[in-house]
Amino acid sequence: MISLLTAAALVLAAQTGSAEVYRDLGLADAPAEFVVLVDTSASMATDHRYDSTREALRGLLRALPASDTVTVITFDTDPHVVDLPPRNRPAAVDRMPPPIGEATDTGKAISLAVDILKTSTAAGGGAIVMLTDGKTAPPDASAYSSPNSPAWRDLVSRGREVADRVRGFTIPLATGESGKGQLRTVIPDTTVLGSGDPDQIGPLLERLRVQFVRATAASKLRQDVTGGVDVTWPRLPQGADLGEPVQIEVELTSNTKYLPLIVTGTRVELSGGTATGLPDQITLKPGERRRFTLTADVEVPGSAKVGRQRVEIDVHPRLVGTVDTPWRSVLESELDLPVLLRPLDAATGWVGTTTVGISLVLIWLPMLAVAVLVIAGYARWHRRKPRMRGLLVAGFDAWRAEYRLDGKREVRFARPKVAGERGEYAVTGTGEGPPQIVYTPHEGDPFEPRRCLVDDELIVHGVSMLYRDGGSSDD
Repeated sequence: MISLLTAAALVLAAQTGSAEVYRDLGLADAPAEFVVLVDTSASMATDHRYDSTREALRGLLRALPASDTVTVITFDTDPHVVDLPPRNRPAAVDRMPPPIGEATDTGKAISLAVDILKTSTAAGGGAIVMLTDGKTAPPDASAYSSPNSPAWRDLVSRGREVADRVRGFTIPLATGESGKGQLRTVIPDTTVLGSGDPDQIGPLLERLRVQFVRATAASKLRQDVTGGVDVTWPRLPQGADLGEPVQIEVELTSNTKYLPLIVTGTRVELSGGTATGLPDQITLKPGERRRFTLTADVEVPGSAKVGRQRVEIDVHPRLVGTVDTPWRSVLESELDLPVLLRPLDAATGWVGTTTVGISLVLIWLPMLAVAVLVIAGYARWHRRKPRMRGLLVAGFDAWRAEYRLDGKREVRFARPKVAGERGEYAVTGTGEGPPQIVYTPHEGDPFEPRRCLVDDELIVHGVSMLYRDGGSSDD
C-alpha cells in the first residue's frame, strides 16, 4: 500500500500544466484555419439575432491571432464568401448581406467549407463554426434537399477525408437548433457551444480558439488514454547454468502517439529468486523504447540423492508496474478524457540448468577423515603402550602372584586384600625395555609411574614387584 501511495505521489508531483501540454502537442502557437458559417435567412432578423451575431463575430475576428486564417461564409439559399480585408478583418462584418433569405441550405454551406479546408495547410488544423437559429430548410431544387441524396453522401465522404484535422462547432441562436446533426454527419468531432442565449454568443466566440485547441488536443489523445507499455524480452539465458547469477534483458516500448508515460513501482517478480537492475520509475516519451539489462539470481532447489546430476529448471520472471501519465490532470479536468492506461504486467520464461545431488566426494571425505583419525589414534596408542616381554612377580608377606607380560600392551591386577587398602596396579610397556607400574587407589587419583628394572625389587605402595626379562620385544 505504501509503495502504491508513493507512486501516486510521484506522478502527482510530475503533473504537467495545460500550456505545456498544448505546446508539446504543437497546438499552442500553431496557425489554424477557421471557416465561419452565418445563417442569413429571414428568421435571423427576429429579436436582433443577426445584429447580435455580427457583433459577436466582430469580437471573434479581433481575438484570433493574425497567424490564423479566417473565412466567413453567409448562407441561405446559396453560400457566399465574405471578403475580409487583410489588415482589418473585423471590418468584414460590415460587408455581410442582410438576413432576407427565403431558405436555409445548410448542406451547400458545409460543402463549401469542406472544400476550403480540404486544401488548408494550417499546421494547427481547422474548424467549421456554424451560427444558425433553426433547422435546415433547403429549396426543393437543392442537391441537399434530402439527407439521403447523392450530394449528401458525397459530402459525408469528403468530410471523412478531413475529419482527422478538422473540428466542428455549432452555436444555437434561438430555437435550440444549431445544425449540429448536419455538421456532425460530415465532421464527427462536432461540439455544441452554448444553449441559445444571445448574450452568450460574444463570450463563446471570443473563447472559440481555446475550445478549438482543447478539442484538437482531445482528438489527438483520445486513442492514447487507453494505451500502455509493450514489453519484450530480447535476451534470455536459455540453457544457462543457474549456479551463478545470469543476465537477462527486458525492453519497454510506449505504444502512445502523443502521450508521455511514467511507469512507477517497476519490479521483476521471480519465484524463488531475485532480479535487480530495473529502476523504480521509468519515463517514456511517446513511442519511445528503452532496454534494461537485469541480473537474475535464481534459487536452485536442493536434492538428497547421492551422486551429482544435471537437471533443467523452469524460470518464469514477471514484470509489473503502474502506468500513468504526467498529463492526467489536464486530460481529465480540461479535456474530459478519462485515463484508462493498462497496468504493466508481462511474463516470460526460459529453461536453465543446474547440478543437484550429494557429491560422492562429500560422502567419502568424512569417512576417510574418520579412518585417518582411527589409524592415527591407534598409532598413538601403539606408541604410548608398546608390547611387553618377560615376567612380573608381585608379593606381599605370604601372598605371591606371577603375571606373564609377553606380547601384551597392558596388564592390570588388584592390590592383594592382605595388603589392606583396595587399589589397582597397571603395568604398561615403555618401548625401552623394563615396564612401568602405576598404582591407583580405589578412591583417588593415580600415583606417579614407577619403572621396574630387570631383577631389581621395586616396592609399589607396600607390594613388592620384581621384573624378569624374557627377551627383547618385537613390535
